[in-house]
Order: sequence, then structure tokens, then C-alpha cells
Amino acid sequence: MVCKWSGEDNKARFETIKTGDTYSAKIIFLVEPNDDTDNSKTDKNKPDKSLRNRPALGFMLLSGLAYAGKMWENGKIYSSERGETLPCSIELADKNTLKLKASKGIISPTQTKKRL
Repeated sequence: MVCKWSGEDNKARFETIKTGDTYSAKIIFLVEPNDDTDNSKTDKNKPDKSLRNRPALGFMLLSGLAYAGKMWENGKIYSSERGETLPCSIELADKNTLKLKASKGIISPTQTKKRL
């Protein structure tokens, strides 16, 4: 689980890390790190306006994941596109494939990530 991962579309990469008993992940690569004005993309939809100027590259995407048998549960995933934090869990389909599930009400889409 602790390694570097790429999204299905290869537009972003993140690195998972373990701190104490929990796991988190930060964005380490963006295909398009700059906006239309050639400035670094920022967290422009963050509810806390004081944090909206922080660069998207390097911020924490996942936090608080705790290993529970075959899964990592009780985590949070932050969507910079929507400016919201959702509950999430992760399961390894195999040693090179991660299944990330974010929950919003009764909707729980799953994303597939590949080990780099």
C-alpha cells in the first residue's frame, strides 16, 4: 500500500505514506500543474478561503485510513474539484491495483489506481 499510484487517466499521481497507525496520500504529479494563466493550479474550491491559494501539487488527498483486515477504512478523501471531503476506503485488488471508494450518501463510486 505504501508506494506511488497513478489514476485511471494518468493525469495525476499520488504517494501513500504511513504515519503511526493511519495512512494518507499526497499529490506528487499533475500532467497539467498550471492553470490557463500559467500559474500553479490552486485549491480554488476549498471551503476555507484562507487555504485557496495553496498549490494543488503536494497537498494531502487522502487521510486517516486505518487498516482493517483486507481493507483500509474510515479515511477521508478531498475533492479539489468540488471542494468537499468525503468518507473513503481502499482495497487492494492485487499487488498493483488499488480500488478507492468514496461515499456520498447512497452513492459510492469506485476508482481504480495502478502502482507505479
